Amino acid sequence: GTIPEEIKVLTSLRDLELFSNSVSGTLPAAFATLSNLLFVDLEFNKLTGPVFPNTVLSMTNLREYRVSFNTLTGNIPTDVNRLSSLEEMWIAENDITGTIPTQISSLSLESFLIYGNQIAGSIPTDLGLMFTLTSLDMVNNQLIGTIPSELYNLENLQGLFMSRNNFQGALSTDVGRLTNLIQLWIDQNSFTGTIPTEIGQLQRIVTLKFENNTFTGPIPTQVGSLTSLDFFDVSGNALTGNIPTEFFNLSTLRILYLSDNNLVGPIPSNIGSAAALKDLYLDGNTITGNIPSITTGQLPALTELLLQDTLLTGSVPASICDLTTLEAFWTDCAVPPTPPEIICPVGCCTNCFSQG
Repeated sequence: GTIPEEIKVLTSLRDLELFSNSVSGTLPAAFATLSNLLFVDLEFNKLTGPVFPNTVLSMTNLREYRVSFNTLTGNIPTDVNRLSSLEEMWIAENDITGTIPTQISSLSLESFLIYGNQIAGSIPTDLGLMFTLTSLDMVNNQLIGTIPSELYNLENLQGLFMSRNNFQGALSTDVGRLTNLIQLWIDQNSFTGTIPTEIGQLQRIVTLKFENNTFTGPIPTQVGSLTSLDFFDVSGNALTGNIPTEFFNLSTLRILYLSDNNLVGPIPSNIGSAAALKDLYLDGNTITGNIPSITTGQLPALTELLLQDTLLTGSVPASICDLTTLEAFWTDCAVPPTPPEIICPVGCCTNCFSQG
């Protein structure tokens, strides 16, 4: 059903939580009378109509506005700054259009979640004035342009999510100023240039998603400084140089995706030192040499190892085949040619390919 207009009699109401139901209709005009309302959570419902009707904009004491996962429409209005007490704006996964208004920068938001809409235009430079922001999620919109230099002023930011837009340009060396970052997602855009060495200054980073851009140059060896790193994905770029040995000294690293680049040289001999490593994708590169052996007890968590479409040769070491956790092991072990580029014992490789 809908939110009844009779809700207006609840003049002392501070917290309205109706998330994960089947509430339909539009946001009621009665909201305008609920001056004590601080928290609204209507996520995961079937609401329609404008995301910011005047009734919502008049709620000047509202601190949290959560309406993600509905079918709300309209745009973020230029007078959104009327919500002067707002700390959380969660309007993701709706049908919101328009641009991000500059006026939003006057709000003291801690989290601004707009992912999964059709918001277009560029990021206003004034977003760099929102020093209270800890989470900025713009994934899967129609945003364009570069990352404004002012955005690197947001030193309280813990999550910056920009995936699946039309951003371009370089990732600035100023990214190293975002020292509280835990999540950085800039994948599936059109970023170019090199990955700055200053990435090594992100000491709290857990996830780095850079895949499916056009980054060039080497992977910075400074990744070895990222002692909290769990997930690193740069697949589908044009990176060159060797695979940094520093990756495999990281005790927290679980996921390492380096597929479909122009990496060269051997697989580092210290691969076995990565105690937490679960997925290692090196396929689609021009790496050479043999698959290195490991010692008993190394790579105890390895589940997926993809090495196909490379220039590796030789035999798969028994120490790799003996890994009981290995569920997917893909190499260039197809016949013909005879012998294959990679000689794989029976029952070891789970999928065989031909080089190229």
